[in-house]
Amino acid sequence: MCRESHDERRTTHGRDKSVLHETTHDGDGPITETVIEALSDVSDDPPTEMEPLYESVSPDALMDLFDRSSHVAVPARVEFRHHGYAVVIEDDGQVIICDAE
Repeated sequence: MCRESHDERRTTHGRDKSVLHETTHDGDGPITETVIEALSDVSDDPPTEMEPLYESVSPDALMDLFDRSSHVAVPARVEFRHHGYAVVIEDDGQVIICDAE
């Protein structure tokens, strides 16, 4: 899990991870693009050279959870690993990239 940053909602239950990058999904385009751009920023790898997101998580599931305009409850956070990093998406669209070790 990522180490607490400025937001105390992020509690840790295991070994702390360093937060490397934070951004907020602004609603323009799918959340998956925000995740890929954040990973690209951290890794300095172009998105076309990274493994597809679907190898780590269902892009459709992420879009169903975070790109919907309905009032359906969204989980407080989703966490997964991709491209050697831990990825956390908060219910408010905050995307956090942490080291995976």
